[in-house]
Amino acid sequence: MRKFVFVCFVFSIISFSGHLYAQDKGAELLVKGTDGHQTEGELIAVKKDSLLMQDRRSFAAVTVNVDDIETVRIMKESKIGKSAALGLVMGGLVGAMLGALTAPEDSWFGPGLHSVCWGACGAGAGALFGGISGAVEGEDELLRFKGMYPSTIESHLEKLRKKARVPDYQ
Repeated sequence: MRKFVFVCFVFSIISFSGHLYAQDKGAELLVKGTDGHQTEGELIAVKKDSLLMQDRRSFAAVTVNVDDIETVRIMKESKIGKSAALGLVMGGLVGAMLGALTAPEDSWFGPGLHSVCWGACGAGAGALFGGISGAVEGEDELLRFKGMYPSTIESHLEKLRKKARVPDYQ
């Protein structure tokens, strides 16, 4: 009984300790200034008239004034691999089930091979569809600041505020 309690205790410490140190990460941005200067890094907070970022190269805190921003690119992680793998598995399972359900009784290669063929076709189609949807979902987003109306700039700042490490910064 003591061993069981000890194992449960160790398991809970290992399982839940990651949540104690977990810290939400802000969006990765590439900010192009009106002077051509580019800043790349993590968005920490959005102030009323500036962005607070951590520079990717120097790890220094950088403040970029909104009036000096031409464009902001929100860089997203590619989801092609995960989506294609999920599509492969789901398509293969659905294809195999359809193959098993539609297999003719008098087929010369039997219902097992029929399921395998349908499963392979479903897996290929699922991987293709999943890869395409992952590519579309993981596409970078570009926000233009220069020459935009103040209401558009404010909506861009609100969108960025939601993606910051500290979203409710005052």
